[in-house]
Amino acid sequence: MKILDPQCAVLTNSEVLSFMRSHPPRKPDPQVGGYPVTDLRGLWSVQREFTDYIETITPHLLSYPDPPSKFMRTLLQRLNKFNLTKPEALMMINLGVGVTKAPGARQEAIEMPNEEEGIVGHGDGDLLDKVERHLDSAEGADGAQAENRAASQEDVQMQDEQEDDNSDITVLNTIVEEMYDRFTDADIKEILQICGEILGGSETPRE
Repeated sequence: MKILDPQCAVLTNSEVLSFMRSHPPRKPDPQVGGYPVTDLRGLWSVQREFTDYIETITPHLLSYPDPPSKFMRTLLQRLNKFNLTKPEALMMINLGVGVTKAPGARQEAIEMPNEEEGIVGHGDGDLLDKVERHLDSAEGADGAQAENRAASQEDVQMQDEQEDDNSDITVLNTIVEEMYDRFTDADIKEILQICGEILGGSETPRE
């Protein structure tokens, strides 16, 4: 047997992960006669290191549709009009361009006002007026804080989406040769959108 095209032997990490899932580590074979027992420690090391790599470096592969053959066929059909090379398409799948990554925990420090106002007056009328003014100001402050908090959350969400888009474009530029010469900004946006829909699981792969 002779391999005519070496690229035909290339697999995506998603395909390797699917194979690993369907072939879990097996127990060593029993001793039969004088034949040496097969040493499986190398296989176990490969499986363990590959699993660690997936979980720590490219965890987005864990959320890909399974089996890979279905979504890869759909993805390649939709990307066919862009004339991407096979290595470019495979690297896009491996790196998950366009796929929404799990956001890191964000802790927003919102300073809550802690103002102590004296509400003790010289008479009951002054005391009541000061209490009413204090409650009105507190309600107004709560409303303003709620509006500021909602606006801040929207700004953070828009900033995260913009950062994800810029990051995906940067990664795609390292994958696709002469990207800005071959594609327009609209083409790049469509490529990322297609990858996000199919790899992210929002579109059902074709049979």
